[in-house]
Amino acid sequence: MMIDLHCHILPGLDDGPKDLKDTLAMARIAAADGVHTICASPHLFNGVFATSRTSILERLAQAREAVQAAGIGVVLRPAADMHLTPEFFEALKNRSIITIGETGKYMLLEFPSTIPSGTPELIFQLRLQGYVPILTHPERATELAENPKKLKELVRLGCLTQITAASLTGQFGRAAQKAADRFVRDRIAHLIATDAHDPEFRPPILSQAFNVLRSLVGTAEAEEIMLRRPQLVLQGKTFAVPEPRKRFFE
Repeated sequence: MMIDLHCHILPGLDDGPKDLKDTLAMARIAAADGVHTICASPHLFNGVFATSRTSILERLAQAREAVQAAGIGVVLRPAADMHLTPEFFEALKNRSIITIGETGKYMLLEFPSTIPSGTPELIFQLRLQGYVPILTHPERATELAENPKKLKELVRLGCLTQITAASLTGQFGRAAQKAADRFVRDRIAHLIATDAHDPEFRPPILSQAFNVLRSLVGTAEAEEIMLRRPQLVLQGKTFAVPEPRKRFFE
């Protein structure tokens, strides 16, 4: 059974499902695919959607109740796909961000296509405060996809990465698939999640990526990435990751 650490499943908050009907449809798809826990992670602090810690947790409670009433065998846990805006830094100062599972340790961070100049210092400061930032879908960030060395530098500072399942299977195009493949082989893809947004075009499917991952790194490493690490993240526990592979031309 799998854990989906990044899924826009809460209705009416961002560019995820518009209503509870689609939320339930997504939950059913995930359950049928072998997912038992979904971290509901709407966009937060991105300047587009009027989400807040309060609105996310309130909507999470409503969705949990609906999923349970429908008899769907998945558990919803709190998270947020956070953006580096002034609101984020204010919330960080006030300890009012949303970490994965509300353990106060792991957080999802979405960077723009061009990585901000102060990113290394930010990661260093977050680690000093006890947080572990997880960079979401770096394979779709142009700067990182074209220059994996920059991502390796962030990883060495203590940042983890989360690859989108659909990137690994080619549904986000050849460029994203090529970068995801490269990151996996270079040992800088630490976690896989769906980043699902709806039941039709971006559904919460993990099993297909699991199969691709096994073909790339073998069953043992695929299980480490998609089964063991997500469980530890959700529990707020620390785990070791391998040193990034160094290529001769870097």
